[in-house]
Amino acid sequence: MENVYTELSKTQAFFTSTIHNELKKINKKRTPEKKELIDDAMKQLKILENDYESLKKDLTESGDDKRVIYAMISNFQSRINVLQHVMERIEDVKQIKQMTL
Repeated sequence: MENVYTELSKTQAFFTSTIHNELKKINKKRTPEKKELIDDAMKQLKILENDYESLKKDLTESGDDKRVIYAMISNFQSRINVLQHVMERIEDVKQIKQMTL
């Protein structure tokens, strides 16, 4: 079980770093036009973070149940998907704004 937690810790560090970097990119692009889009993404991320905290509790209660571990990894992937989607929408807003100039 120690090995599972070691691997999970490495995976968590990787995803956390990736998410942090994406958040920095998004926040650099924050403008009044993009505020609502970014704020909505932050709300979605908060929900996913809360879900992750529940999964961590489930993992300690279930031992090394692989279903919980997969759900934790899926949660991180969902967060990255949210951030990627926001970056795509930010680029869309940027392109539309350039077309109207």
